[in-house]
Amino acid sequence: MNLMTTITGVVLAGGKARRMGGVDKGLLELNGKPLWQHVADALMTQLSHVVVNANRHQEIYQASGLKVIEDSLADYPGPLAGMLSVMQQEAGEWVFVLSVRYALHSP
Repeated sequence: MNLMTTITGVVLAGGKARRMGGVDKGLLELNGKPLWQHVADALMTQLSHVVVNANRHQEIYQASGLKVIEDSLADYPGPLAGMLSVMQQEAGEWVFVLSVRYALHSP
């Protein structure tokens, strides 16, 4: 079994950003690149399939060519809703989830 093809990497960028005054955390830049892109790039070094869970500004995330999955539950109830939505829409057996707040971490 090739694990590289059986794990879906998930960039978790779907929250309301209440503590950030509503600013989309994933779109904040670090070293000239949005936080979500740092996470996606790190995941893509290890995994062949990466998706983004986002509920706002989907068109920006979609411009990257990655699949964007919106929460299936209303009102952005939290990160578990994002994970649930990805697992409902992706056929893979395994998911590796990394939030945009961990832009400097490696998988």
